[in-house]
Amino acid sequence: MVKKIIKPIPVASHGIPKWWELPLKMNDFIFLERDGLYYARHREWKETILIGPYESRDDLSKVMTAYVKETKKDRLQRKVPKNLKTLVLPEKVEFNTI
Repeated sequence: MVKKIIKPIPVASHGIPKWWELPLKMNDFIFLERDGLYYARHREWKETILIGPYESRDDLSKVMTAYVKETKKDRLQRKVPKNLKTLVLPEKVEFNTI
């Protein structure tokens, strides 16, 4: 018989978990478009940090689904999706929310 070990969620010093201490959800991300390319940004990230660009909304959705699924695993067991692209911009750029 295999025993499943449930680890408690680490909490910040004041007792309320921070966003990075919780499993990610698709609802935590804002999906963006600019010049026919698609991006995603976590609501808590700086506006200059994005996932993307992807040529179709479907490609972005597949990558984000895989990324969110991996973040639910133990940190040492996670594998970054092969086609995950990250982008750090030097300054804020305007995007269209989709």
